[in-house]
Amino acid sequence: MRVGQVSGFAHPCLSRGSDARRVDIKRGLQIPVYDLGCGGAGATTIERELATTDGVVSVYVNPATETAYVDYDPAETDAWTLARVIEQVGYRAGRPRGA
Repeated sequence: MRVGQVSGFAHPCLSRGSDARRVDIKRGLQIPVYDLGCGGAGATTIERELATTDGVVSVYVNPATETAYVDYDPAETDAWTLARVIEQVGYRAGRPRGA
């Protein structure tokens, strides 16, 4: 999977710009996001913040399942740091779990 993709499909919110690099060692993660609701505004806000976090390769937030799916480089960040990013934008994050 390349930078800016989720499940093999390009996602417009994920690209980190022209400085994005391919990460060969990455880890998948799911983070529950409580009280997100089914609207897309909160999901987009969380995606944008996570995508700009160092070490994040790709991210997709599904508002229907209230789950953030994140691929990241464990050498640059960790699961709990990513959960804190979600909380910093005003949502309650659950315990991160491997994808």
